[in-house]
Amino acid sequence: MDKSLLEGCMLSDIGEQAHALLPLFERSELERGHVVFEEGQPQRHAVLIEHGSLVRRKHTGRTQDGKGVLMELNSFGRGGCCGFHHLLKEDPSFARVEVESEKAVVWRVSADAFRALCTENPAFLLAWCTMLNKMVRKQSKVVHALSAVAAQRSEESQSGRLSVAFFDATEWTVQAFDREDIRAHLNMTFYKDTLSMDTVPLAAGFAIVSCFVNCSLSQEILSAVSLLGVQMIAMRCAGFDRVHVDTARALGFTIARVPAYSPFAVAEHALALLMTVNRRIHKAYNRAREANFGLHGLVGFDVHGKTVGIIGTGKIGRCFADIMLGMGCKLLCNDLYPSKELAARDNVKYVELDELFANADIISLHAPLLESTHNLINSATLKKMKPNCVLINTSRGGLVDSAALLEALQRGGIAAAGLDVYDKEEGLFFRDHSHERVADPVLVQLLALPNVVMTGHQAFLTEDALYNIAHTTLDNILKWKDGKHHDEHPNSIY
Repeated sequence: MDKSLLEGCMLSDIGEQAHALLPLFERSELERGHVVFEEGQPQRHAVLIEHGSLVRRKHTGRTQDGKGVLMELNSFGRGGCCGFHHLLKEDPSFARVEVESEKAVVWRVSADAFRALCTENPAFLLAWCTMLNKMVRKQSKVVHALSAVAAQRSEESQSGRLSVAFFDATEWTVQAFDREDIRAHLNMTFYKDTLSMDTVPLAAGFAIVSCFVNCSLSQEILSAVSLLGVQMIAMRCAGFDRVHVDTARALGFTIARVPAYSPFAVAEHALALLMTVNRRIHKAYNRAREANFGLHGLVGFDVHGKTVGIIGTGKIGRCFADIMLGMGCKLLCNDLYPSKELAARDNVKYVELDELFANADIISLHAPLLESTHNLINSATLKKMKPNCVLINTSRGGLVDSAALLEALQRGGIAAAGLDVYDKEEGLFFRDHSHERVADPVLVQLLALPNVVMTGHQAFLTEDALYNIAHTTLDNILKWKDGKHHDEHPNSIY
């Protein structure tokens, strides 16, 4: 066996002792569809993949029509391991594992040979137990969570309140939901962690989970929480671009969102970014704190009379349009579904994107993130903009190719940018990274530019918006309780 296989898999966690396993491996060539482990059957060996891929599937009856399906959980390729945790006891397999690729080469270790090694080699056994202990400690919060769930279930049956697990719950999330009228209906458990494959076990025992904007509801995660009994997902945001909609529908989930919590909050933040980067407020503020009241480098421009391009004229876009019209601007708008009311106003014109890019002094993005709008702002479209153009994005990071934007700002292709979102913000935003190194070179360079103002996805963050998010989320959950399921729910994503 190629020893490099051990370096990229879980076996590397036991260090040099992993090499003690090498004589035990037996090579096997398998065809597509070959079942390596059958669901519910004892696991009498473990496998390490050299070539090809395996897929893990689980039977579930959690579908809308009540029929069981064999749901794909995940697949894994070279370096992937399966079954090693269960060699000592030959536990029943949690799911079926079979060959996904046309052919696969795997290395097998039998449970008998593994137990014999543990008996003969105490150093190996110690290393193995140490690795398992680390895994148990890592999952200790899951044990505590499940204990809490049991207590909640008992309390729920007596009080009639619904138990909900909140993921990606910040301090202001807890404050927003910590209201008597909400506590009267919900028994809430808050987790700071976002929903991921590492935190999926925390959803065990909950029929309802609540997620925020950066929770990735992928096919793998949806399949996993479905197996744990989750039936309803209450999104605390408007966007659902991170939801694998086809899988959610197939598994019978009701997923409800908050379609409009405060369009004014986001539109006003777009104005704040515009005025900050235009009038160099961020630079002037820092200077004044040091008693430097010089005005060098602080020259801005009058927004009055400028041409503003607005891409996306939904509720937020129309609020921003009202603000810009109030400041005496001319508007060039673009939307697949133009607002007749907005189009009828003076100084407003709906145009194609190329005309908007070529003529706007300010461009503000308020479009949803769809396949058709991903990287809408890219190298080609940035070159169509005026050199004095200011770009504002309070919508979705994925609308902008950040590397292309950085290049345009560095070469003077556009004048400035005000950003509240970033295309790779997951795992970064809503967290304090001030005492660690940020490993994203594009983000680091954007933050260093004097003509860029960036905030951490806070455009929505007002007391009014948080109140609306909390009470719409409550209403969504209660409507589900009352039988409004799937696409019958008024705020369904379907």
